This record gives sequence, C-alpha cells and structure tokens, in this order.
Amino acid sequence: MSYPCDRVARAALVRILFVLVPFVCDPTFVRSPASASFGQEIANAPAGERLPGNTPQRFADVQSKKPGQGSSEGKPPEAPKQTPASPSANDDNQLSEVWSSIANTTSAAVLEAFIVRASGTIFGDLARARLEEVRKQAAEAEAARQAEAARLEAERQAEAARQAEAARAPPTCHDLWYQRNAIFRSASYCFSTPEALATFGNVGCFRNQDQAWMAMGEANRQLVDSIKAQERASGCTN
Repeated sequence: MSYPCDRVARAALVRILFVLVPFVCDPTFVRSPASASFGQEIANAPAGERLPGNTPQRFADVQSKKPGQGSSEGKPPEAPKQTPASPSANDDNQLSEVWSSIANTTSAAVLEAFIVRASGTIFGDLARARLEEVRKQAAEAEAARQAEAARLEAERQAEAARQAEAARAPPTCHDLWYQRNAIFRSASYCFSTPEALATFGNVGCFRNQDQAWMAMGEANRQLVDSIKAQERASGCTN
C-alpha cells in the first residue's frame, strides 16, 4: 500500500537528486545559464506532480552545453583589428637627417638600402630619383672609359704597324749617313761639314778622322765598312 506522504517524499527526493547530481558530477554545470534555469524549474515543481516534460533529454542537453555555447555569454572578446601605423613625426625626422647625409652619395648600395627603409615616404621617392641619376652617371662613365681604352688600343696598334713597316723597309741614305757618323762621334771625332755639325756638334771632340778610325775598334770599323757598302749600293752621295 502507498500512502500520499510516501509519494510526496519520493517526489521531493527526486527533485533534490536532479538538482544536486550535476553539481557533484560536473563542476562546470553550475556555471551554465541553462543548468540554472533547468534546476530552478525542477525546484519550483509542486510536490506530487511529474517532473517537467522530457526531463532526461533536457538534462542531457544541459550537460552537453559548455559555457558560452549557444549564446554570446562566455565568448572571449575579439581582439581589435590593428591598422598599420603611419610613420611618426620622429621617424620622419630621422629619415630627414639620414637623407641629408646621403643626398649626394654616388653609392647605389647605400641608396637602395635607404629606399627600403623609407618606402612610402617622400624621402624614398627622392632616393629613387637619386639612384636613377647615379646609375646613369655610372653608365656614362663606363662608356667613356671604354671609348678611351679603345682609342689607346688603336694608337698602340697603329704604332706597332708603323714600326713593323719601318723594319721591313730598307734604310734611307739619311739613315745610313746618320749611323756611320754616329760611330765616328762615339770615337770623339771632330766634324767639319755643316750638316754633321748641326746634327752632332763638336763638344768634347779631339780626334781627326784617322785617330777616330783607330780608336773606334775593329767591330765598329767593320760596321762602318758595311754601311759604306750599303750607301754605294743605294746610290747615296753624302
């Protein structure tokens, strides 16, 4: 036999268990707004009445919800979006000082490094313009250097060709005359003809022709004889 008091006691015990079990089994249950609402609904139910409808499913739903799910409560605040800061006045002053010190530089590497640092500023634009000017000047200087090198090489080749041509050509009568008389001058011969005096002079001379001939040595005497033979063969008269 079941007495009304027994039913009331059992209903009160069930309500107490439904309220206390979540707190014991899941500490996070107490922080959920849904669990608090559901527990209050159970506690307010009149004695002897059935528990709120679909109690097991609602209890599972409440248990599965974590703080912040299904609502805006408990959601971490979004970090404010940061926009790139524009260069400060202090940065502009520093860039201005650096630009003043390198404005006339001819180093492309220095200007390129400054352009990276001052990108997006008026100083970066000025540095780019200066870099273009430096590169243009460097190209012009290189072109001038190559042109000068080509000119010197052409002159060298022309001189080498002239010397080769002179070596192949037979000596002139004047060349033979000069070679012969230069040997006599080395033997301190005193010249008497106007052409020889104008060419060699008589400073330090003290020998006549016979004395100079004996003093010049056998090798020079043979060379003088060879030169005289070439003069006769060429029809030289001096």
